[in-house]
Order: sequence, then structure tokens, then C-alpha cells
Amino acid sequence: MQYCNTLFFTATFFEARPLLDAEIFQKIHRNHFFAPTLNSYLVITGIGPKSTVKALKSVLPTPRKIVNLGFCAGIKGVGLGQIISPDLIAPWPLPENLNARPHSLLLSLEHPMENPTAFLDTTTLAASSPIITADMEAYTLYQYALDLGLHLECWKVVSDFGASSFKSSFSLHQTFLLSQLAHVASQQHFLVAN
Repeated sequence: MQYCNTLFFTATFFEARPLLDAEIFQKIHRNHFFAPTLNSYLVITGIGPKSTVKALKSVLPTPRKIVNLGFCAGIKGVGLGQIISPDLIAPWPLPENLNARPHSLLLSLEHPMENPTAFLDTTTLAASSPIITADMEAYTLYQYALDLGLHLECWKVVSDFGASSFKSSFSLHQTFLLSQLAHVASQQHFLVAN
């Protein structure tokens, strides 16, 4: 069995840029990279739970730590470019037996969210958390980490406020959003050997 320090996951190459731009990751094969100085791997899963499951089926080393770095949609209590490390990652729809009231909640959706206001109207649990965001991959990665007996370290940058917001303004804010991801990588010492 092969071991590594950290197994990084991003959904897209754009989200992986703060790690790839450091020029310490070497491409192993499509969407898989290795950083020998860190003994760490980077896997770009593709967008959505199905792509993430497919990426997890590839042969991956057993990590000491799993990190998900990427973007999320803001639903409640967040601003563009805000950095979030959620207290709870949950699937959508929420399980009926979930009674947690986290300060920050990251919901993993099957499809992009169109309208945060309409989305909030569909649930009372989500309305009870001060910070709510959504993505499409984190819960699948959370389950993967849980199966390995590990905690998923999840860092998201709010990139939009639903599908229509993403389409209309993402390109205007790309540089800022990328700098926020780079800030997370720097602050969390992702590119420093342990």
C-alpha cells in the first residue's frame, strides 16, 4: 500500500492553480499530480458528485490528511471572495435525522443552485445556520475521508450566488477569486513540507 502526506482534491484546473503554479507538482497522468518534496498528491475530480466518485475509483495512495480546495456558491451570510471552512458538510436534501445547527453549513448539491433565496425557502434547518454555502463535490469527499477514518479539511471561496450569478460575473472576478484560493494555500502552509 502506498502512503502520502496529503491528498488534495479540486474540482477544476482553475481551482488547482494555486497548487500547480508553485511548480512542485508533476503530472503523473490525466488529472493526477505528485509533489515529491511534499510526498503529496493532487487530484482534479471534475465537477459534480458523479465525476468525484469516478476520480475516487482511481488508485490513490492512503493519505495522512485530505484537503478539498475550491469554490462554492453563497446562500446566506457570506460575501464574494469570502473564505469558508465549514463546520458541517451535508448532502442535499438534508437527512431527516440531522439535528445539527452548525455556524457554517456547506451543502453538496447534485446540480448547480439557481437562486439562493428560493433555495432557503425550501428548508427550515438551512435557515437556522448563519452561514450557508453550496458546492457539488465536498460531501462525496467527506464520505471518502470518513471511510478512511480521516477528517476532510475543506476550504472554499465564495465565487457566486447561484448559477445565473456565476454566468454573469465569474469572469469579472477571476483574478480576485484565484488570489483568495492562493491565500488559503499560503495561510494553511499547503506547499510547505512537514
